[in-house]
Amino acid sequence: MEGVSWVPRLTRVLERVQHTADTVSLKLDLSLNHQPGQFVQVSVPGVGEIPLSVASFPGDRLMITFRRVGRVTAALYGLGVGDSIGVRGPFGRGFPLEGGDVLLVAGGMGLPPIRSALGSILRERDRFGTVQLLYGARRPSLLLYREEYDAWRRGDVVVSLIVDEAEDGWRGRVGVVTELFDELEVGSDATVLVCGPEIMMKFVGRGLLKMGFDPKRIYMSMERHMKCGVGLCGHCNIGPYYVCRDGPVFDFETLRNIPESGVI
Repeated sequence: MEGVSWVPRLTRVLERVQHTADTVSLKLDLSLNHQPGQFVQVSVPGVGEIPLSVASFPGDRLMITFRRVGRVTAALYGLGVGDSIGVRGPFGRGFPLEGGDVLLVAGGMGLPPIRSALGSILRERDRFGTVQLLYGARRPSLLLYREEYDAWRRGDVVVSLIVDEAEDGWRGRVGVVTELFDELEVGSDATVLVCGPEIMMKFVGRGLLKMGFDPKRIYMSMERHMKCGVGLCGHCNIGPYYVCRDGPVFDFETLRNIPESGVI
């Protein structure tokens, strides 16, 4: 894979952004010409290595966004500006961005790779038609990148938000992300990019099929069970595919024929 770093490159943290009580973004002193939807292997010396989606726009300083849930993410969470980490990649197959209308659907921590795709779209906005983001989270305080929504809207992106549970001051919609389908401004010929919990993607796929969307134009990021990043350990095998090597992005036509995909 041209442009891929197989050996970890040591890089410094340039910026740390706290999104929620347990979720942060780290901007690193490293630029990648990645495809939105690809991932990198991030390592903390003496602790371990994990795969993380790229949240930054292609060519920008690499940004990763993660929740503190395990040993490696706890170590990453504790880093500050000037600290060093290792990065391998980018790996995998990303989202196709061919122009026309685009629907982006994200749930919870599925927004980082969708943010990367959105950045690419905004840089070439005249190649695209209607662009709409549907984003859901458990609570308003868990919505990521809240400071960026206005800029996305100024870029002529329709941003629709929903939460499972309201909090004080929330005046938006309450429910699950598929309930936002009644706000769709794109037609069934749109390209769809989806990332989030598998149960969410399952009902997103089903709902879009009922609305006449082409399963070959619905692309889902299967971000689970990855370990080595290059298809050697077999940890992320689903059907005949390795998520890290053949994905993490697959079209829904492929996934709905694999029972263990979790989205059928």
